[in-house]
Amino acid sequence: MKRSFLVLFTIISLVSCISAIVSTCGQAFIGGEIVNPVNDHLVLYDDTSPIDTLYLDKDNRFSYNIETLSPGLHSFIHGGEYQIIILEPNDSIMMRLNTLDFDESLVFTGVGS
Repeated sequence: MKRSFLVLFTIISLVSCISAIVSTCGQAFIGGEIVNPVNDHLVLYDDTSPIDTLYLDKDNRFSYNIETLSPGLHSFIHGGEYQIIILEPNDSIMMRLNTLDFDESLVFTGVGS
């Protein structure tokens, strides 16, 4: 009896750990347009470590799919200005900003905005 209880407890523990690991990862999309860009890229950060450098196209737009998202606070930096955003799995966020008036011009749209 004790042995079957121990086996059942072990299986339940393993399944719950796998569920916890899966829920901490996911995908998200972030994209947008920068009006009057200072340079040709922005850097996306997860906490304090950079995730990737996103380059602007000829229309000053960018897009990026985050394949293994760690939910929570993220930030991006462009031209010495930074903004903190919250990203969760399955978010699809588009933004538009003007570098001449960075904070006042920042607009978010999309699922999770």
